[in-house]
Amino acid sequence: MVTIDNKGLETILNEKMELAKLIYFSVCYAQPIILPVPEIVTVVAGSAALGPFTAFILGFMGAVLGIFTMFYLSRIFGMKMVHRLVNEKQLDQYHRFVKKNETWILILLFIVPVLPDEIICVGAGVSGVKVKRFVLIAVLAKLLTTFSLAYSLRLTDIF
Repeated sequence: MVTIDNKGLETILNEKMELAKLIYFSVCYAQPIILPVPEIVTVVAGSAALGPFTAFILGFMGAVLGIFTMFYLSRIFGMKMVHRLVNEKQLDQYHRFVKKNETWILILLFIVPVLPDEIICVGAGVSGVKVKRFVLIAVLAKLLTTFSLAYSLRLTDIF
């Protein structure tokens, strides 16, 4: 798999503008499932190529759908999937983080990039976090992070 950095993703999006939105959405969707690319790289590159509003909407929808997919996969397949897709040390780290104050820790983990989203989703899926709580936390956290990252280039220009 080719590692995509900020400039590489931006170049791909600019060269294939007719497919750029689909490519960007697909990357955002795959990110919390299988791509080891930080959200900051994806959303900032999308914002530079597509504009902040489009990057925010598509990035948010893609990330949230990817997060829900990974959460439900971990619920359905449980530890079998965990052993194949996730580094067990990182999963142990997740469990240590959320032992107390589950809701606040989940919010912080989604906002502050301590662990990749796939680890958070799998950890929440196999640890029995309530679906409604997880959905609310994921949506609110991704709303905040995707919006702030999509408009970060604009804010940089202003300041």
